Amino acid sequence: MKTVRILLADDHKVVRQGTRALLSTIPEWEIVGEADNGRDAVALTADLKPDIVILDITMPELNGLDAARQIKRKSPETEILIFTAQETEKLVHDVFDSGARSYIMKTDAADHLIDAIKALSEHKHFFTSRISEIVFARCIQGKQALEGTPENSRITDREREIVQLLGEGKRSRPAAIRRQKFRWRLMASLPRLTGWSFCLSAERTGCRTQRISHFCLRGRSLI
Repeated sequence: MKTVRILLADDHKVVRQGTRALLSTIPEWEIVGEADNGRDAVALTADLKPDIVILDITMPELNGLDAARQIKRKSPETEILIFTAQETEKLVHDVFDSGARSYIMKTDAADHLIDAIKALSEHKHFFTSRISEIVFARCIQGKQALEGTPENSRITDREREIVQLLGEGKRSRPAAIRRQKFRWRLMASLPRLTGWSFCLSAERTGCRTQRISHFCLRGRSLI
């Protein structure tokens, strides 16, 4: 039987350890690497070429959804499982729009994680009953644009990434360079994004970037 190579990405070490322990009960599965942030998850996927990447949603540097999008662009054969403590209908939709095939709540790991990995190893989707209801409802209703959000007011992947970096207030030199290099792109984009005028004025008046990011992330439903 073919070995299934798995990459774990979660910013909590205890979660990675628990997940590794659970998956190690299957002898044909191999944990080839671990990442504690989204950017490293993307880089390790490119280097290690795992069959499956297990991604948390909320991670530093790059969140799980944006990491999933980048991974699928660079390695379309790699399957992605979103492993999170969050559950909202919009988030479920965003997860599957990102290219992931499975969405498992951390509280359901003992019951569903192994079955989900088995399904993904065969390039099949895996849904729990709750997620299935949400996905089915969406299929019936048809895919629609975000409620009340014009197409040209949605932010790009790069803008979302920059907002996250600003909000984290990174102090390391590489992060500072990225912030300095891309800050102008974010600020230049704000006028076209409905509801972002506060961010622009706050930036000009020296408001803390964490507050700017908090407003943007929550007000614009960024993940």
